Amino acid sequence: MSYKVVVWGTGRVGKSALISIIKRPELELVGVYVYTEAKVGKDAGEICGLPDTGITATNNAEEIYALDADIVVMANIPNPADLSEMDTFAQKILASGKNVVTTAAYRYLPYAGRNKDRTPESVQAFINACEAGQSTLYGTGENPGFFFERLATTLTSLSQEIDCVTMEEYSDCSHWVVPDDPASNLMQFGAPIDEFEASPIIQGWYDREFGEAISCAAEVLGIDFDRFEWDLIAAPAHQDLQITNGGITKGTGSAMRYDQVAYKGDKPVIKYRAYWVMTKDVPEFNSETWTYWQNDDVWRIKIEGRPEFEAVVNLGLSLDGSVEGETYADGQQPMFMITAAAAINSIPYVCAAEPGLMKPVVQGHFSPELKDPGFSPPALKI
Repeated sequence: MSYKVVVWGTGRVGKSALISIIKRPELELVGVYVYTEAKVGKDAGEICGLPDTGITATNNAEEIYALDADIVVMANIPNPADLSEMDTFAQKILASGKNVVTTAAYRYLPYAGRNKDRTPESVQAFINACEAGQSTLYGTGENPGFFFERLATTLTSLSQEIDCVTMEEYSDCSHWVVPDDPASNLMQFGAPIDEFEASPIIQGWYDREFGEAISCAAEVLGIDFDRFEWDLIAAPAHQDLQITNGGITKGTGSAMRYDQVAYKGDKPVIKYRAYWVMTKDVPEFNSETWTYWQNDDVWRIKIEGRPEFEAVVNLGLSLDGSVEGETYADGQQPMFMITAAAAINSIPYVCAAEPGLMKPVVQGHFSPELKDPGFSPPALKI
């Protein structure tokens, strides 16, 4: 079976998505939406470094709504302080009869956010759009999207009892952040340290991204929690840093640690911690932390309970100072490849799903109460 696919947004993740779609014979690229004026009218192949495809990019959303397509892969960079524009685009795509898989947002729409800006009415608007177009919406990606909601929950299949699930992420951002480009530097590396800590955009972005991930994992596992607590610690550069796409001045923000923890009463039940850095020279953070981080990007999942265990996933090259991030011959970097892959590989499942808001399906995970899953797994056919 083949699928007609549109790519919405052609940044680092969108380009990886384009490359996958163009190279896979079961996927047919039928449209490309771009935000950069200079890309309008360009062939999709030119945008991602492949031969021409005959599909040219547009920044006219109406042209995308009118296309005959099975699914739209939304890989745009959303405005974390205001998702209303993306909401409008996504809802119109869904209402036009096309499924949507996105790496940009919507991993768990019921999450209201710290500011309670995701209202029940705004969630219902997505449900109405899915009903109108008989379409499905699925938010995915690497983290959030995969490591917490799918991998961590799957690992709990090995548990007899669970006290807490912890997800830690370390990422060396020095090979993809452009300090002078806000679109690639939402974390504001290189900004004065006091502004770095206080940025409402950063706080809102992290809250939305990881609040959704934690809430989704909690629902999948059947874990109740009462409240969230947040913490953001920024650390300055202790010397001028030269990175791939610019420089970071001594004394400005060069590393940060973000925590978001879900509590049941006084007990933490789900934890998320992220380290994003320009350098490993961060004495402000516990030195033991760095023993886990031997590669550009690392995810560590820890299950506390009976038994207690952990799993670590490494991606990219060693942080020995000799290489600033691995790049393949076609220009792709592993972090953005896996983000796009999570969306591309889900296309058949999203297209086959019932209309509505799709969440990860994890089989055999731990739950405080074993319930009827409500479906029958497919039988083996010979």
